[in-house]
Amino acid sequence: MLKKSLSLAFSRDPEGFDGTKLLELMMVCGLRYSSAMGVFHRFETESDDSELQFSMVNVVKPGTFPIEEMGEFMTPGITLLMPLPGAIDSSAAFEAMVETAMVVVRHMGGELKDENRSVMTAQTIEFARQRVREFERRHRLHRQMQAR
Repeated sequence: MLKKSLSLAFSRDPEGFDGTKLLELMMVCGLRYSSAMGVFHRFETESDDSELQFSMVNVVKPGTFPIEEMGEFMTPGITLLMPLPGAIDSSAAFEAMVETAMVVVRHMGGELKDENRSVMTAQTIEFARQRVREFERRHRLHRQMQAR
């Protein structure tokens, strides 16, 4: 399984991202907290058996969020991870992940970075989008070949 990630490596604020504000944004963006894993997930639909679109983890190891202490919690950044294959519509999952990342950047003063910690530009995002589409195309082809 391949995971595509978009990292908000560090907040521009030396204090980091405020846990209360981050939690509010995640709820608005449709993410759900997994108490079993201590991270946030976004699914394709509200249904309990819906496919996972992407997950949000803390950049600080072990990657979890202390949901009961989000009022006092601060983190230098978050990482959004999208499993491939995963969602039924990988392109839609990627777009939802990018939009969530952009919401955090706009509302919390962060910088969007890629898995190499380089600042993501519109061109970098488009390249990642194309990689997701190419993966989806190859995966669909592979499934068709297996079905024969």
